[in-house]
Amino acid sequence: MVKLDKVHLRQLLRSQTNLLDSPQKLNLSNIIMSKVLELEEFKKATTVMCYISMDQEVNTLIFLQNCIDMGKKLCVPYIDLNIKGLMHAVQITDIESQLKVGSYGILEPKDISKKVEPSQIDLIIVPGMAFDMGKRRLGRGAGYYDRYMEGILPTTAKCALCFDHQIIENVPVEDHDKCMNIIITPTRTIY
Repeated sequence: MVKLDKVHLRQLLRSQTNLLDSPQKLNLSNIIMSKVLELEEFKKATTVMCYISMDQEVNTLIFLQNCIDMGKKLCVPYIDLNIKGLMHAVQITDIESQLKVGSYGILEPKDISKKVEPSQIDLIIVPGMAFDMGKRRLGRGAGYYDRYMEGILPTTAKCALCFDHQIIENVPVEDHDKCMNIIITPTRTIY
């Protein structure tokens, strides 16, 4: 039953996000990303892992560049298609030259030789389809982030970014689903 609820919820939220036009999404994304830059968890972090946004997600591209410009060790996800369900964090130092279109049409590192262990991540910024006030997360359904977060330290801050309509009353969860520490929308920061 939970899986079916998740499928329907993803469809509903995808259609709601599609109602936002590109300028709206970019404006809201910029508001969210400015709030991330003010987080103590971000300021203290040496190593940051952040997703590379797709069209329906909070845009992270400017933030990724900010991390590099600020001297943070920036890691982005790489999906290993040779081992089903495995995601790695790979350090990049240049967005323009070090990314290519990869798995699922998502930008990913061209060179995966600079893998960073999950235990080295101070702050992980994750996408999602829906969240609730209990900081539960509904992802896209493949489980990459949930499995990856099994290896991070308890001290690693887990931050999710979303638009306001993606905060719902109750996210259906299963035992393997990971909760966040922080959720940031354009209008609020949820701890």
